[in-house]
Amino acid sequence: MANLGPNCTEDELRQTFSVYAGFNMVKIRSRGGMPVTFADFDVVEQATKVMEQLQGSMLSSSDRGGMHIEYARSKMRKH
Repeated sequence: MANLGPNCTEDELRQTFSVYAGFNMVKIRSRGGMPVTFADFDVVEQATKVMEQLQGSMLSSSDRGGMHIEYARSKMRKH
């Protein structure tokens, strides 16, 4: 996910995604000073449903419009 505000936190994202079936974890990274997030779900179909439902939605911390959600280029490693 991208287009997140600089004040976006893992807690805010975890609360957003944890209400959806199959949610496992979220990681937040900084790219060019702005947060980029990766959310992991049990199966692709669950991730697709969440992506369709949340695409363009606003987080309370957002100062730049709705979230931009796309599939990751590779699977997340679980630690």
